[in-house]
Amino acid sequence: MLFKEDFDIWRLPEVILPERSRLHSLPPMNLGTEDVESLSSYLMRLSESHSVNINALVEHAIIPIVNSRYKTKFKQAYSFFGSQRNTHAKINSKSVSSERLIEILRELTRQDSLHSLVFSLYDGVTRGTRAWCPQCINEWIRTNKTIYEPLLWYFSLVKICPIHKVPLQQSCPSCNKQLKTLHSMARINYCYHCKSMLNMNVAENSLLSSEELKVQRWICRNLRTLIKYINDPRENVENWTRRNLLTVWKDVNKSSLKDTGKMFLMRETEFLRYCNGDRNIPFHKLVWICYVLRVSLKDFMYKPFEPANYIRTIDLTKKKMFGIVGTSTKTTYCQVQMKLIHEEKCKSILYRVRWPNGIQCAKCGYRKHYTLRPRNAVVFYACGNCKNSMSLTTGTFMKSTGTPINVWFLGIMLVCSNEQTPHKKLTEAGNIHPGTATNILKKIRAAVIDNDPLVEKINEEVKILYNNTTK
Repeated sequence: MLFKEDFDIWRLPEVILPERSRLHSLPPMNLGTEDVESLSSYLMRLSESHSVNINALVEHAIIPIVNSRYKTKFKQAYSFFGSQRNTHAKINSKSVSSERLIEILRELTRQDSLHSLVFSLYDGVTRGTRAWCPQCINEWIRTNKTIYEPLLWYFSLVKICPIHKVPLQQSCPSCNKQLKTLHSMARINYCYHCKSMLNMNVAENSLLSSEELKVQRWICRNLRTLIKYINDPRENVENWTRRNLLTVWKDVNKSSLKDTGKMFLMRETEFLRYCNGDRNIPFHKLVWICYVLRVSLKDFMYKPFEPANYIRTIDLTKKKMFGIVGTSTKTTYCQVQMKLIHEEKCKSILYRVRWPNGIQCAKCGYRKHYTLRPRNAVVFYACGNCKNSMSLTTGTFMKSTGTPINVWFLGIMLVCSNEQTPHKKLTEAGNIHPGTATNILKKIRAAVIDNDPLVEKINEEVKILYNNTTK
């Protein structure tokens, strides 16, 4: 005779099955490690697991969700991928397109860790073309391992493979064409142009110098360590980075290197904007600063920074390795002129040349005035009669400018003395953008053609000032 207790023993526990995924629940490669897979590589492997190309996968599975959720009008995979290189570069770094793609793939594959396939701490970090190490691919084929493209290969600063210490291939060895990060016919280890394998017939790479190889090893070592922390909140990274930059600036001003721009080969005002949070520092410049300070990226972005005597010897060639384009550290004749012509002296000269008998309103001719509160470090004067506001440059060819007065004066000296390559000299000495130098020289030449007496008076006064200073 069976009792109720016997039936309770036979009762099996209820099994809750997970919700089925619409696409193959393909796990990403090497999650939580330094060699984690990139999002573009995962998308290529996902299409291969369904035996379709990326074009079919995107058009039938991803684009319908994107159009319905975000009210877009994509019709083909080509329009979804985009044709610009910067669009392809955003897929493996922080961007709106990568966040949307991760959200949709997470629903389709039921893989909740896809956010680790993107470097979400900074945007504009990855390149728009593919790069790979043929030796790594051959090793994976020989050991029957899954072939994929690590996230580290897509960093624009990375030029070598950290394992084999050889330069990364960035063009097909057969047709010598570059491969976009996203393409409707892209496949792992295949060129979509000539359909040849990327690990075969490896072309001879240009050998790196010992110094470049040393810098690349430092970059790879720090980026591999930083990849483990890509899931941390971006706000914490920005706060620590801003605090440490401010600490560096204060320490540099106390030391013998009073000029921060001389230490990091950038303008001091630009460095202060990064410290105050007015502008986010670009990632390649942050890597350069950490290299100069001999501190790891992880420690500088996640820990309080303690200044010490660990500054490297600055070399312009190393700066170019970090993707930073700047002026030369060699002191030129024009830079000496800029140091001798001080900003305050130039303002006093302009004041004396413009108003030899005192300030006079340009509208009503009234001479009495009062000083207004400075705006953006520019002193304004107001007419006591009509309340018209004016500055030193109002009504001149230097009006509506934020460029220092001494840069304008140097441009006047270069134009009036018929110097060769004045554009290059003004850009280097004034530490300004080439476009700004072009506009300054255009306005000065136009004033010379119009026989503006202000140009001749300034040129004479600056020559006298320069000769008296050099005696």
